[in-house]
Amino acid sequence: MKRYRASPLLLTAALVLVAGCGVADHDDAALRDGDCWHVGNRADRIYCATTYTQLLAHPERYDGRRIQIQGRAAAKDVIEVYPSLDSFEGNEIQASLSLRSGDRVPELRAYLLSPTRVDSASRVVVMGVFHLNRTVPVGKRRGVTLETTRLGSLELDDFKL
Repeated sequence: MKRYRASPLLLTAALVLVAGCGVADHDDAALRDGDCWHVGNRADRIYCATTYTQLLAHPERYDGRRIQIQGRAAAKDVIEVYPSLDSFEGNEIQASLSLRSGDRVPELRAYLLSPTRVDSASRVVVMGVFHLNRTVPVGKRRGVTLETTRLGSLELDDFKL
Protein backbone atom coordinates (compact mmCIF):
# COMPACT_ATOMS: atom_id res chain seq x y z
CA MET A 1 0.00 0.00 0.00
CA LYS A 2 1.33 3.37 -0.97
CA ARG A 3 1.40 6.19 1.63
CA TYR A 4 0.80 9.82 0.73
CA ARG A 5 2.18 12.76 2.69
CA ALA A 6 0.12 15.91 2.70
CA SER A 7 2.06 19.12 2.42
CA PRO A 8 1.85 21.61 5.31
CA LEU A 9 0.41 24.21 2.91
CA LEU A 10 -2.39 21.87 1.85
CA LEU A 11 -3.22 21.05 5.49
CA THR A 12 -3.31 24.74 6.40
CA ALA A 13 -5.63 25.53 3.49
CA ALA A 14 -7.97 22.68 4.47
CA LEU A 15 -8.09 23.86 8.10
CA VAL A 16 -8.92 27.41 7.03
CA LEU A 17 -11.77 26.16 4.84
CA VAL A 18 -13.19 23.95 7.58
CA ALA A 19 -12.89 26.70 10.20
CA GLY A 20 -14.73 29.14 7.95
CA CYS A 21 -17.74 26.87 7.54
CA GLY A 22 -19.32 27.88 10.84
CA VAL A 23 -18.77 31.61 10.48
CA ALA A 24 -21.71 33.76 9.42
CA ASP A 25 -21.34 35.45 6.04
CA HIS A 26 -22.42 38.87 7.30
CA ASP A 27 -22.45 40.78 10.53
CA ASP A 28 -26.00 42.05 11.21
CA ALA A 29 -24.76 45.62 11.64
CA ALA A 30 -22.55 45.59 8.53
CA LEU A 31 -23.69 47.23 5.32
CA ARG A 32 -24.38 44.84 2.48
CA ASP A 33 -24.47 45.28 -1.27
CA GLY A 34 -27.61 47.21 -2.15
CA ASP A 35 -27.98 48.87 1.27
CA CYS A 36 -26.77 52.20 -0.11
CA TRP A 37 -24.75 54.00 -2.71
CA HIS A 38 -22.10 56.51 -1.70
CA VAL A 39 -22.58 60.18 -2.55
CA GLY A 40 -20.70 63.35 -1.72
CA ASN A 41 -17.76 65.33 -2.97
CA ARG A 42 -15.90 66.01 0.29
CA ALA A 43 -13.70 63.40 1.90
CA ASP A 44 -15.20 64.14 5.33
CA ARG A 45 -18.78 64.12 4.05
CA ILE A 46 -19.40 60.93 2.08
CA TYR A 47 -22.95 59.72 2.68
CA CYS A 48 -24.56 56.32 2.42
CA ALA A 49 -27.61 57.28 0.34
CA THR A 50 -30.42 54.87 1.07
CA THR A 51 -34.19 54.57 1.10
CA TYR A 52 -36.39 55.03 4.11
CA THR A 53 -37.61 51.46 3.57
CA GLN A 54 -34.04 50.14 3.96
CA LEU A 55 -33.56 52.28 7.07
CA LEU A 56 -36.77 50.97 8.65
CA ALA A 57 -35.96 47.36 7.76
CA HIS A 58 -32.37 47.37 9.06
CA PRO A 59 -31.71 50.46 11.21
CA GLU A 60 -28.79 48.79 13.03
CA ARG A 61 -26.80 48.76 9.77
CA TYR A 62 -26.90 52.57 9.57
CA ASP A 63 -26.36 53.39 13.26
CA GLY A 64 -23.50 55.88 13.62
CA ARG A 65 -23.08 56.28 9.85
CA ARG A 66 -23.46 59.34 7.64
CA ILE A 67 -26.63 58.74 5.63
CA GLN A 68 -28.71 60.58 3.06
CA ILE A 69 -32.43 59.90 3.05
CA GLN A 70 -35.59 61.38 1.56
CA GLY A 71 -38.72 61.91 3.62
CA ARG A 72 -41.39 64.36 4.74
CA ALA A 73 -40.38 66.94 7.34
CA ALA A 74 -42.45 69.06 9.72
CA ALA A 75 -41.39 71.45 12.46
CA LYS A 76 -42.99 70.94 15.86
CA ASP A 77 -41.05 71.03 19.13
CA VAL A 78 -38.32 69.35 17.07
CA ILE A 79 -38.04 68.84 13.34
CA GLU A 80 -39.52 65.45 12.54
CA VAL A 81 -38.86 63.46 9.37
CA TYR A 82 -41.31 60.73 8.30
CA PRO A 83 -41.09 58.18 5.48
CA SER A 84 -44.18 59.53 3.70
CA LEU A 85 -47.04 61.99 3.95
CA ASP A 86 -49.35 59.16 5.05
CA SER A 87 -46.92 58.26 7.83
CA PHE A 88 -46.85 61.89 8.97
CA GLU A 89 -50.63 62.25 8.88
CA GLY A 90 -50.99 58.93 10.75
CA ASN A 91 -48.53 60.21 13.37
CA GLU A 92 -46.34 57.10 13.09
CA ILE A 93 -43.78 58.25 15.65
CA GLN A 94 -41.99 54.88 15.65
CA ALA A 95 -41.00 55.47 12.00
CA SER A 96 -39.84 59.06 12.48
CA LEU A 97 -36.46 60.71 12.94
CA SER A 98 -35.83 63.84 14.94
CA LEU A 99 -33.40 66.50 13.75
CA ARG A 100 -32.03 68.17 16.85
CA SER A 101 -28.51 69.29 16.07
CA GLY A 102 -26.55 70.72 13.19
CA ASP A 103 -25.73 74.15 11.81
CA ARG A 104 -28.53 74.05 9.21
CA VAL A 105 -31.34 73.08 11.61
CA PRO A 106 -32.45 76.75 12.13
CA GLU A 107 -32.56 77.30 8.35
CA LEU A 108 -34.68 74.18 7.79
CA ARG A 109 -36.95 75.11 10.71
CA ALA A 110 -37.48 78.60 9.23
CA TYR A 111 -38.45 77.07 5.89
CA LEU A 112 -40.82 74.53 7.45
CA LEU A 113 -42.55 77.22 9.54
CA SER A 114 -42.79 79.66 6.63
CA PRO A 115 -46.36 80.93 6.12
CA THR A 116 -45.96 80.60 2.33
CA ARG A 117 -45.71 76.79 2.51
CA VAL A 118 -48.81 74.83 1.57
CA ASP A 119 -47.85 71.31 2.63
CA SER A 120 -48.21 70.18 6.22
CA ALA A 121 -45.01 68.13 5.76
CA SER A 122 -42.55 69.11 3.05
CA ARG A 123 -40.51 66.73 0.91
CA VAL A 124 -36.87 67.00 1.97
CA VAL A 125 -33.59 65.16 1.51
CA VAL A 126 -31.57 65.20 4.73
CA MET A 127 -27.93 64.25 5.26
CA GLY A 128 -26.19 63.58 8.55
CA VAL A 129 -25.15 61.01 11.14
CA PHE A 130 -27.95 58.58 12.07
CA HIS A 131 -28.36 57.44 15.68
CA LEU A 132 -30.69 54.50 16.34
CA ASN A 133 -32.86 54.64 19.45
CA ARG A 134 -32.50 51.45 21.41
CA THR A 135 -35.76 49.74 22.30
CA VAL A 136 -36.96 49.97 25.87
CA PRO A 137 -37.38 46.48 27.40
CA VAL A 138 -40.88 45.35 28.31
CA GLY A 139 -41.58 46.10 31.96
CA LYS A 140 -39.19 49.06 31.95
CA ARG A 141 -41.68 51.61 30.67
CA ARG A 142 -40.72 54.20 33.25
CA GLY A 143 -38.36 56.19 31.00
CA VAL A 144 -40.42 56.02 27.85
CA THR A 145 -40.93 59.38 26.17
CA LEU A 146 -41.97 60.49 22.73
CA GLU A 147 -38.29 60.67 21.77
CA THR A 148 -37.49 57.14 22.92
CA THR A 149 -40.28 55.70 20.76
CA ARG A 150 -38.83 57.25 17.58
CA LEU A 151 -36.71 55.21 15.21
CA GLY A 152 -33.82 57.55 15.93
CA SER A 153 -32.28 60.95 15.38
CA LEU A 154 -30.10 62.60 12.78
CA GLU A 155 -27.29 65.08 13.38
CA LEU A 156 -28.09 67.28 10.39
CA ASP A 157 -25.18 68.24 8.12
CA ASP A 158 -27.17 69.45 5.14
CA PHE A 159 -30.54 69.28 3.42
CA LYS A 160 -32.10 69.72 -0.01
CA LEU A 161 -35.66 70.72 -0.78
